[in-house]
Amino acid sequence: IVKPDTLSIATLFYLLYCENVYFDIVPKVYNPIYIFETSLYLLCSLLEQNNLILLEKAIGFASSVFLPLEGHNISYMVLHCEDHRKFCMLLANVIVYNSSNSVRKSALGVLNSYLNAFEVKAVYLIISNLLGIGITSIFVYSIKLPTGILLLGLAINSSKTLSRITNRP
Repeated sequence: IVKPDTLSIATLFYLLYCENVYFDIVPKVYNPIYIFETSLYLLCSLLEQNNLILLEKAIGFASSVFLPLEGHNISYMVLHCEDHRKFCMLLANVIVYNSSNSVRKSALGVLNSYLNAFEVKAVYLIISNLLGIGITSIFVYSIKLPTGILLLGLAINSSKTLSRITNRP
């Protein structure tokens, strides 16, 4: 028996959620939050690839998973999972460093959908974590969130970070 690898399973989930392949015969009894939490690992495996087509599939898959979560106010307590940190780092790298403008914009939309699914404290923790790993002002200014949340996230970082963000070119 051959055990499929994570990339194969992630591609299967992409086909189910995005391309609706056999979607009508798949049971739809799971909570969207459960689907979200179990799909993060698969999303990370797609985002780790250096292939533009797989990155586009990962972004499409993430959009499909996050769409039913908008406004759910998921607790900050779920952020202890390593997959959340890894997903945010991989998505931030796509947004900042990918050469395709359309992929960067799509990834930014996914990040906004991801952040809109959480309560305010979780959004604050995610943004402060992204700033802590060195995401620059270009990235922070492109997130569409209320200014108060961004300022709260920025306030915990050093004044050096604040001056770097306010003195954008």
